[in-house]
Amino acid sequence: MHRVRVWIADHAFEATGYGVWLVAGAVFAVPEIWASRDSDLPIPTLSGTVGHLERRWEIVSLFVILVIVNALLHGVRVGGAVIARRVEERQLEHSRLGEETAGTPGPPVELVQVANHKLVAVDAGRVTSRPYTTYMTWRAALAYFVFTLALVAAGFLVPLWVHGGNATDAEKQLSGEFGYGAMGVAFFLIPGLLAYAGRLVLFPSLFRTVLNLEQRAQIVAVIVAGCMTFLMLHLVLYPYPSIIPWFVDLEHLHSHCVQHATELICNAPKK
Repeated sequence: MHRVRVWIADHAFEATGYGVWLVAGAVFAVPEIWASRDSDLPIPTLSGTVGHLERRWEIVSLFVILVIVNALLHGVRVGGAVIARRVEERQLEHSRLGEETAGTPGPPVELVQVANHKLVAVDAGRVTSRPYTTYMTWRAALAYFVFTLALVAAGFLVPLWVHGGNATDAEKQLSGEFGYGAMGVAFFLIPGLLAYAGRLVLFPSLFRTVLNLEQRAQIVAVIVAGCMTFLMLHLVLYPYPSIIPWFVDLEHLHSHCVQHATELICNAPKK
């Protein structure tokens, strides 16, 4: 335990990233794993929530694809910036050893330019438009942490609290829409907007955290990346690829209810 505490103290920013994304991943993963064993969930899964919205408004499917493509492009930007940073560090190391290098050595840089008016803050793994960036203070970070917990908890719990213990599946759906929406805002949208304006939160982006993990435990990073890829495919092709047996029946029921909306099975009463 002492060695772990020492490592965390020496790599506080990286360790914070593991902690933040482990919590976020658990919120996404637990309902998905639970759903593979039981369809009676207190809150809907992320894929179920997105799938429901895609059925109601087909344009949501296009929005999901655009979000995923933008995430992949962001991952490429961050990966390229990390590679550039490593090359810079290797050149500096070689210059200190008196070895010849292919280019002019220089100190490792915090920002790597990837396009006009777009730079990547390498350690944070975030895109910014400013040539200089600063991290928020610990006091501001603590306030943001409290804000995130309150926002996500309210998103999931308030819709269920309003309807009490007799919430129907449709009312539970609101819990997923508000809860997962709040997570998207707190974990992705706000940190991204702050970074673009030159202010960085005190935890690295998801892609930078995966790259850090790849340096520490490659097999674990491969598993995490594989799960992320499966989730992306699942969101776009919902309900396939299906590892949850009752998803297929649910798809058939939805198709039936589109044509027979007044039938009792399509309008389950509250218990």
